[in-house]
Amino acid sequence: MLLCIGSAQAQPSQTQEVDSVAAGIGAKLACSAHFVEGRALAGIVRDDVESLLPILKGMQYRINSKAGTLTVTRGRTSRTALYRRGLGCTLLTPGTSQLANRSLPAPASNRDAHALWPRGDRVALAAPLPGLDRAALDRAVAAMFAPSGKGDADESRTRAVIVVYDGRIVAERYAPGFTRDTRQLGWSMSKAVTASLAGLLVADGRLSLDAPTGLPEWSGKDDPRRAITLSQLLRMSSGLHFDESYLPGKDAVTMLFEQPDMARYTASLPLDHPPGTVWSYSSGSSNVVSAIIKRTLGGSAAMQDFARTRLFAPAGVNSVVFEEDQSGTPVGSSYVYATPRDWARLGQLYLDEGQINGHHILPEWWVDYVRKPAPADPGANYGAQVWLNGFKPDRSARTFPDLPADSYAPQGYNGQSLLIVPSRRAVILRMGWTTGAVPFDMNPWFGPILAALPHSPTAGAGQ
Repeated sequence: MLLCIGSAQAQPSQTQEVDSVAAGIGAKLACSAHFVEGRALAGIVRDDVESLLPILKGMQYRINSKAGTLTVTRGRTSRTALYRRGLGCTLLTPGTSQLANRSLPAPASNRDAHALWPRGDRVALAAPLPGLDRAALDRAVAAMFAPSGKGDADESRTRAVIVVYDGRIVAERYAPGFTRDTRQLGWSMSKAVTASLAGLLVADGRLSLDAPTGLPEWSGKDDPRRAITLSQLLRMSSGLHFDESYLPGKDAVTMLFEQPDMARYTASLPLDHPPGTVWSYSSGSSNVVSAIIKRTLGGSAAMQDFARTRLFAPAGVNSVVFEEDQSGTPVGSSYVYATPRDWARLGQLYLDEGQINGHHILPEWWVDYVRKPAPADPGANYGAQVWLNGFKPDRSARTFPDLPADSYAPQGYNGQSLLIVPSRRAVILRMGWTTGAVPFDMNPWFGPILAALPHSPTAGAGQ
């Protein structure tokens, strides 16, 4: 997706809107990168904000470490994001100066310091592995960090790569300034976390996939939206209008950078199609799902606790910060931060059919549901909050022809990619900040990595 804002012929009202959106983007990204990731402001402004597009250059930044705020000014407009421990940063809408004084303590680590990943944090890259082409794997990983020499728009800006084979990390590399302990933003990889929490509640019998959601915004007797189900929201086929274009005034930008309650904003939109009939990618739908989860559990604090105790802690995932909007709803579409090793643990959880570290966290049927093509998607390229490779036996028909047909991946903006390949017993994580005209493409980068891995006995099933 391409983020474009601004116009040389903008009217005064449009200029004010652009200033507000630009300052909001700067405030949100810089606040989280500084307080959550622990990075210095100068590098954040240069590498994260100003690299996105020219209109974000030249803004003024002010950090108040005591108050936990970061304010950005563009023209006459200022926007502020507020940091709260354990909850990350929340972008405040104009006129809002504070939020409820909440925080989350650091989770107690339940990992064995002496055990290999994923049970612990020890990695043995040099240990022999029959069938692994170590030289080819190292070359393929290094290539993802190498300068292209073709200009800024062609740079990958990879920040982390982890390759897992059969439950073992076999390659791991970080860009300068990033380490295994640096939390990184998943963008739309966050949707897989939201799907996992929904799956736990469905398994508990507290939510139903195929029953109407019961949202109060759709409770009118003649409101056709009242028929929308949780499954249709998860599979991007609710029929709700939502423009995922990243332009001022369009739904995705308005929701993320202008609205105090992202789910309520999305729920207020009309239907474009009867529910379940048309597939259309919508980050708004993911935030409606997040609001449904919060309502079912009884509030923001209960949802954060549920995520920690039922998903993250059993999986050995200790670094997650699940940021909330002003309404207290975790932003299920976009705002999960975690270390690369923890993102890879979530991939391993799905690779092993909902099990990890001796814990059976998600039912196998839920993993199957997530990676099953959405009925309304004619290309069979989307499941439930994750992207698929179409399950097409003909390589030329796949979105990623050099990746196995059973591959699926939570993917996010700037090239965040968590590839899960059951037939190859592999998980490949790539995190970075790809901008410009050339997007990150899993096919040319992940194909050589898979080729270097041993071929498991079931490899033919997905080829």
